[in-house]
Amino acid sequence: KEGVVTAVSVPVEISVVLTGGGSISATTFTTNPDRISHEGPISSRYVEAWTKGAISAGLPAGYIEAIAESAR
Repeated sequence: KEGVVTAVSVPVEISVVLTGGGSISATTFTTNPDRISHEGPISSRYVEAWTKGAISAGLPAGYIEAIAESAR
């Protein structure tokens, strides 16, 4: 949440679909639209966290490979 203090991130309310059925409301954080930049490489820490999350969630190998491609 430290990005909210500096206005780098903004909270977004989302609905999460549960595997057993139903859904819950949650808050996630995303880049402030005023601060988005497509310049420069994606940080290796971000790619590592993204990859670990994808593996943990059991996402397809093609998706995980696409993460690695986006970092190049």
